[in-house]
Amino acid sequence: MMQAIFRPLVRFMLGFRRPLQIGTYRTLFARRISAENPSTRHVFFPGEFEIRASSFDRDSEQRQLYPSIGFERLRSARVSANRRCAAVVREREFLLPRAADEGPWNVFVGRPFTGGVIGQSGSKILADTRLTGSIERGVFVGSWSPHNWFHWLVDTLPSVWLASLLPTDFDSFPLLLPRGALSKAAWREPLELVIGNRQIKELPEDGYLAVDDLVWIDSPSSPGPRPLLANGRDANFRLHGSAMNSFRAALLKKLNLDESQIVPRRKVFLARKEGGNRPYNQAELVELAKEFGFEPYYLEEMSFRDSVELMMGTSFLIGPHGAGWASALFCPLGITSIMWTWESGRRDNWFTNIAELRKMNMKVLLDFQIRGNSYWLDKECLRKAIESSLQSS
Repeated sequence: MMQAIFRPLVRFMLGFRRPLQIGTYRTLFARRISAENPSTRHVFFPGEFEIRASSFDRDSEQRQLYPSIGFERLRSARVSANRRCAAVVREREFLLPRAADEGPWNVFVGRPFTGGVIGQSGSKILADTRLTGSIERGVFVGSWSPHNWFHWLVDTLPSVWLASLLPTDFDSFPLLLPRGALSKAAWREPLELVIGNRQIKELPEDGYLAVDDLVWIDSPSSPGPRPLLANGRDANFRLHGSAMNSFRAALLKKLNLDESQIVPRRKVFLARKEGGNRPYNQAELVELAKEFGFEPYYLEEMSFRDSVELMMGTSFLIGPHGAGWASALFCPLGITSIMWTWESGRRDNWFTNIAELRKMNMKVLLDFQIRGNSYWLDKECLRKAIESSLQSS
């Protein structure tokens, strides 16, 4: 019964020419924040050519400029734990990061609804913007998939670190972060390294928080949202290299780890515990890899510091598509790596971006086959890839 009423309401509100509000539901217009008044913006890192690596066996795509990294100060804004894109609602605007690709953007992903977004037509968004609370001030860094380790470490924490570079005028502004990420001990370990003395305010997952005075920090990564229409690119996502490398250096300094004192010798297989997401024929691939001197490591069983030290001592890294590749951020420059993924995931270049950032010689195998609820990689495919990489290294 509710769906019979709900769907026509969505169609009606999105089809209405002018902005419309019914209760807490309102139509918003998505746009990048790039048109903001420059006088409200402070820059940490100037713009530079992006890192946008391809998963294809060829050179990276033609590079475009990644915008400068800084922060914007906004008045009377609303934010939520929208795990599909970093966005700020202000009046009738659904503001997106300046580093997002050309729109219109795909911000409606269906159920479960995220950020209250329940429908979309081009750049017009229909969202439930109900308030669950309000505060005077806060620092927002976005919340792209913070439930995933890769996106927490690569897409969220770099902006948290940038908050430590804010002028002292903002020391009293709490950091706005999603509750789900804060509940995990492993997630908090690297957070404690970069947050300093700043207090934390939890972002609502079922509504919006009104903020009178909001500082919105740019992310050195741009994981989305993706354009609604194909933009002709083979790679969806990009990085600001200088800012990401500075974040990496800051973490190593906090951990008191000196790269010059570590000789990379390990051959590491990024293994997964049984029962996790995307089960595959890991056991036979591990046995094959051992023939070449690889050892399996389960990063989820290690402390953050131990995983960083492991990566710093790695000379050859292999493993399946997955969040474990976030730790490759701490690998030495120029190592060899092999990742296997599925054909339809080749535009999801999160991991190849990290590889390019660290100037890895990476081979991507697009031979991961989906078999029902599991995956499978021919071990001879992996054998040939390892042999080829060893011969060329």
